[in-house]
Parts: sequence; structure tokens; C-alpha cells
Amino acid sequence: MKKLLLVIDVQKSFITEDTKKILPKIEKLIDSNLYDDVVFTRFINSYESRFYKDLNYEGCINEYTSSLVIDSKNYKVLKKYTYTSLTDELKDYIKDNNIEKIYLCGFDTNACV
Repeated sequence: MKKLLLVIDVQKSFITEDTKKILPKIEKLIDSNLYDDVVFTRFINSYESRFYKDLNYEGCINEYTSSLVIDSKNYKVLKKYTYTSLTDELKDYIKDNNIEKIYLCGFDTNACV
């Protein structure tokens, strides 16, 4: 059974005193060798997005604030432009790599996970 660790939106915009404490745990999971593969998601916001226009949300709107705070090493990083991590690109990745089980980790500060 092929297992994937999906690391969701571990980005500068989502770092708080609480989320900062979770980083070592996520890094430990990544380095654990319990998973056949690791994939990161990275939320990208823009001034044209509904997040900015309707919610005035400016997080992840530039390279600095949207950057990952954990080294993604050579693992795949999938950009996403909406709440869900289940993008077409991730669906294709799961299918193409015969992933049977997915483990989620990351920050659920609003609705990311």
C-alpha cells in the first residue's frame, strides 16, 4: 500500500505562536520514512482573487508571505489558488503514483486542511 504525506499550507502567512509549535512535529513526520512520498501544497493569493476582493485577505499575496516555512527538499510542491488541497493536479498525482492512503498535516488556521 503506497502512502502519501500531504503537507498543507505550511507558509509564512499562517505562522502564529500556536502554529510555530507544530513545525517540529511536521518536520519529524517528513523525516520519519513512514511514507512512500511527501507532497506540499502552497496557497497563492492575488489582488484579483475572491479572498482579496471579498474578504480583504492579503495573506500569501507575495513571494515572501506565501513561501513555505519548512524545507520541501526535493518533494513536489503543488500551488493552489483556493481553499481545497484536492486540486486536479493533486488528483492526477495520486492516480499517476498509485497512492492508496493519504495522511494530512499542516495548518488549519481558517479552512486549509
